Order: sequence, then C-alpha cells, then structure tokens
Amino acid sequence: MGEFYGMTQAGEGFWETAVRWVEVSTPNALLAAIPSWVDVAREYFLISIGERNLQYIVRTHRIELVDTCVQNRDRVRVLSFVTRVGKTSAEIEHEVRMVNDARLLARYSGAVVVVEGPAHDAPSRDVPPSLREHVLPARIAFPPARPLPTANGASSYSVPLRCADIDGFGHVNNARYVELLLQAVSAYMKGTRHQVTAIFASFDLPVFLTDDVVADVWRANSPADVPAVWEMGVE
Repeated sequence: MGEFYGMTQAGEGFWETAVRWVEVSTPNALLAAIPSWVDVAREYFLISIGERNLQYIVRTHRIELVDTCVQNRDRVRVLSFVTRVGKTSAEIEHEVRMVNDARLLARYSGAVVVVEGPAHDAPSRDVPPSLREHVLPARIAFPPARPLPTANGASSYSVPLRCADIDGFGHVNNARYVELLLQAVSAYMKGTRHQVTAIFASFDLPVFLTDDVVADVWRANSPADVPAVWEMGVE
C-alpha cells in the first residue's frame, strides 16, 4: 500500500506510492487508479490528526487529470487537505504529484459524510473537532457541476460485480465505481481509442453484490463533450 512519510504543518499531509504497470497500461488506467490512491491517502491523513477509527461514506468524486506522463515504478505523492466542514460532512481535496519534480498529475475533491458505524444504513453524526481544526482554503477550482443531460439514445451495459468490489460497509466501494464507469464508456466507444480526463460522480444509493446493475451511457448535448455521461442503476 505504499509508505507513510509524515505530515507537514497546518494538517497538510502526504502519502507516497510507486506506480504499478497495471495503473499505466491503458489510457484510462491512471484515472481509475487515482480514487484508490486517494482512499489510502485519506485514511493516513485522518490517522495523522487522531481519527484512526473515524467511519465515513464517500458521497462525491471530482477528478481531473492534468498530466498523464507517468511510467511504471515512478513514485507519486498524494497530498490531502480539509477545505470545508459542515455539521456531518466534510470536503477533502487531494493533489497527486510526481515525487521527483513535484509535477501535478491530477486533482481530486470528494465529499464525505461521517456516520456512527460501519454499516451502509448507519446514521450520520457530527464531524469531529479534529477535522474542523485542520480546515484550509480550497486549492482546487473545479467548474460548477452541470445538470445531467437528457438520456437521448442511451446504451445500456450490464455491470458485473465481484466480491473484491465490496468494502467494509457491505456495498460497492466508491473507487470501484470509476472502473465500472470506464468499462461502460469503453463498451460505448466500441473499441475506439479514447481517454477520459475528468469525472464527476455523485453516489445516491448503495449497490450490493447481489444486485443486478446496469450502466446507461449516452453522448452529452454538446458535441465537444466526450460520451461519459452515465447513470448506474439497480434492476
């Protein structure tokens, strides 16, 4: 899982790992790897501020690739920052940078909801004071999310689930959704070489291993948009 190197001032922490070949083997592999790196970096960050056993659910992903020039065994560093805290939720931003030259590879921002325990239906609870004490100004300026375009001519794809997709809450892990999305987009593109460079995902309901899941993919209204507009639902 990499090595924890420590924390800097003002709650700004970082985690490092060596890139594996599978994470750069295809045009979309790097994008799929980022949420998994962030999951680990977020855990180390929370441990560093005294929240080793904090239970939370990820509600949103915002991911933007900035640079894809990274190779097998390169070392990357994921920096973590709390940028907003509500009553029961917090926004945590991450920057993925190369270790050797500090080059920015990707930006990530995600909302988490703090819950009482490790169950998909656990009630939310107040954010602990330790998170409030480490709030920093936002560093990432994502464009505002647009309303989901009408699903004109959507194509549907069955989404197979594996035991490895399930996390400690008993539902599909948030990072796995990105891989499922990219699989559906690749099927939609019918073998055409493509690269997804940004993702915004909002998780509305949990998905379980026994569910029959279908992803609908369609082209957005603007011809400049890549066909990565999608919805995943349970039949």
